[in-house]
Order: sequence, then structure tokens, then C-alpha cells
Amino acid sequence: MTEPDCANERENASRDAERENIPQDAEEDKPFDGQLDSSSGGDSPRPQQITPEQRQAWGVENFKNNAAFLILVGCLGGIVFFALCEFCNSGNEDALKTTADTLKTFGLTVMGFLFGKSTSGKQ
Repeated sequence: MTEPDCANERENASRDAERENIPQDAEEDKPFDGQLDSSSGGDSPRPQQITPEQRQAWGVENFKNNAAFLILVGCLGGIVFFALCEFCNSGNEDALKTTADTLKTFGLTVMGFLFGKSTSGKQ
């Protein structure tokens, strides 16, 4: 046997091995043509129409979240800034400990708010 004949026989053997693993009742995959099959009984997911009221409610909610985030970042930045100023000017290490405790309390309060808001039961 020549080299190309051996390669062809190996390919044929690997194809035969693959065919043995395919179940007899398997159907050939067909590419999706973008059309939904109406024979499925209408259980196919359909895109929902967003009403103007929903869009406005989401916009208000996003605005409130963004405003709250900016206020939160501003407050935290102010706390850290003043703590560093006091530490640099007077070398008071208690300022950093107090700041750390304040940031922990603030962070836990925010986490409680977020978890409470996301599990309030509204959908």
C-alpha cells in the first residue's frame, strides 16, 4: 500500500467509527432560516413589546440609581479625603480606624438596601 492509500483508509475507519456512535433515530441538523416553526404549538418565545409606561418607569428607576450612586461615591470620597487630611496633618491613626469603621457601616447599609430591593417580591 502506498502512503495516500493508508491515509484514506484511516479516514474511512474514523468516519465509520463516528457513524457507529450516532443513534439510529437521529435527524440531520438543519441550519436555522430565521422562521419560527408554527407546528410547535406557539410555545416559542416571542419578543415582548415594551410599553411607553414601562420605558418611562425604567428610565426613572435608572435615574434614581445613578443619582444614588453619585451621592454614594461623593460621600465615600469625602470621608476618605478628610481622614487622609487629618492623618497627614496630625499623624492621628485613630482617624483611619474611625474611617474604616464608617466605611464598613456604610457598605453594609448599601448592601442591605440592594439585597432588600432585589428580593422585595416585585417583578
